[in-house]
Amino acid sequence: MKRDGSKTLLGCLGLVAIGAAALAWWSIRLAGRELDDGERRVRRSIEAEAVAGARRVGGAVTAAMAREPRATARIVDGRLGPASAGPEAPPPPAADYHRFARAIAGGRAFEFARNEPARALDAYAFYLPSIRDPALRTRLRFRVGRVAAATGRTDVAREAFRGVWSTTGIVEGGVPLDLAAGSRLLRDGELSADAFVARLTERRDAVAPDVIDAFLSLAPDANGDALRAWLASQRRLEHAFARLAGVLGERPVATDGADLLRIDGDRVAWFDLAPPPNETDALAIDVVAQPPADDLGPDRALAPVRIDRTRAPVAWVVAHDTRHAARLADLVRGHRTRVGLVVLLLVATLVGTGFAGAAIVRERRVARLREELLTNVTHELKTPITSIRLFSEMLATDDVAPADARRFGELMATECRRLGTLVEDVLGVARHDRTVAPAPRESVDVGALSERIAEGFRVLAERDGVRFDADPVPPMHVTTNAACVERIVRNLLDNALKYRAARDARITLRVVPSPDAIEIAVEDNGPGIPSREQRRIFEPFYRVRYDDYAVRGTGLGLSISRALGDAIGATLSVESRPDHGSRFVLRLPRTEDDTTGDRTR
Repeated sequence: MKRDGSKTLLGCLGLVAIGAAALAWWSIRLAGRELDDGERRVRRSIEAEAVAGARRVGGAVTAAMAREPRATARIVDGRLGPASAGPEAPPPPAADYHRFARAIAGGRAFEFARNEPARALDAYAFYLPSIRDPALRTRLRFRVGRVAAATGRTDVAREAFRGVWSTTGIVEGGVPLDLAAGSRLLRDGELSADAFVARLTERRDAVAPDVIDAFLSLAPDANGDALRAWLASQRRLEHAFARLAGVLGERPVATDGADLLRIDGDRVAWFDLAPPPNETDALAIDVVAQPPADDLGPDRALAPVRIDRTRAPVAWVVAHDTRHAARLADLVRGHRTRVGLVVLLLVATLVGTGFAGAAIVRERRVARLREELLTNVTHELKTPITSIRLFSEMLATDDVAPADARRFGELMATECRRLGTLVEDVLGVARHDRTVAPAPRESVDVGALSERIAEGFRVLAERDGVRFDADPVPPMHVTTNAACVERIVRNLLDNALKYRAARDARITLRVVPSPDAIEIAVEDNGPGIPSREQRRIFEPFYRVRYDDYAVRGTGLGLSISRALGDAIGATLSVESRPDHGSRFVLRLPRTEDDTTGDRTR
């Protein structure tokens, strides 16, 4: 791949990554805006429900005002009093009224002035059968019962009071006569407390609350909770009249009990401000007289209730969304899902771009290494070619002894094999084939092999002015592959020669036997290898860069040497310190047959 093309492609990948990041940022912002819009939509829906509820309440109250009021009352001396139960009764016939007047006059005279209740009872009894008007007859019968009770005629009193109890709607002095008669029957045990409270409840709209309260105290054992609650509401209404006296004459006002009051002159009407039926189970609608002073919160909304468009609010509707938290949770869950998908897409894009960029960089590196390989292969081939030319020129002279000629021929054959190996390495790299198959093994005399390697390398060392030492080695055998061992050792010696010391360069080849292995060590006093580089020198194409060394090579020698060592079951290691040289050790494991053979020899 060309350098310019790689830069262009990397630039395109960078633009793709930047574009993906910008798109992800914009998508996340849009998702955030959608979440805010969703929350606002939920809020608007609650407000819309509150407004709709207020309209329904106002419409219901307006329709109720157009009809007959539910209940009415009168304002008397600044207090709330009972209104008339209906249209006044027609006047009684003149004859009945005159008879009733004479009976009353005679009874009062006898009963109070002269203190003769018995004579009053006779006067009342005389006129009672002749009175036909029910109202006058009930009034006179009540007096009969009262006077009879005073004279001890309990049977007559009970019968009279029962007649009065059976007739309703007759009020005298602001007190209903039926309730007064019923209180006497209740005290005598002739009437149950529950029946008396039931009659009080029926007559509550026609009687002042104080009168109802006084009668209710006569029946403490009866179930009068409903009547007491009504009396409490009446007290609340009276308090509202006293507190809002100046306002009631101008517009309807809602009380704390969510009732709407309206005054027309001295008459009062109140209407229920009942919450409208909910159109959805998720909302709760309440009606309050005054708006809450505290913050309603995000799950509530407030709307005014008006009975027409021109008047101020008479009450307030509070709409409460009971599923507000669940709806917001759904919005947040959807927001997180969208953001997660965008982030996942961004990560996938960036990771893919990173892998693509890494692949491009790797391909550029491999291409550069191949270029260096092709550039340096000629130099690498020169070493064995130079050795072959040197030995062939020596053989061409006439003064070469036959023994030397034979030795030179063997060295030339060795260099030819080395040349062929180098060519195979180059071809293997070109084919991307760096695998080494297991090599066949045989018994190899390591001593003889090391002497042969040393003899061929000594000529090259002397040519470059390098001191080369190789200790004589006695015969010692190991089961291995001689070609692989020779190739590994020659690679190590060639590296030591390339990276030799600038002054007094020394290279040593040692063979150290042990009971379980034979170690072939190549030592030098060169620049050494930094510790951070020692684990990478066995990688293909990797070469340690030195400022003082302009050494050209393929970077395949140590990689191939380790692969060959693995193929024959040997291990290749290195010990080195900067400026103190390096020591490469090839360890050939020995078997029991190898050690036994050495002892027999």
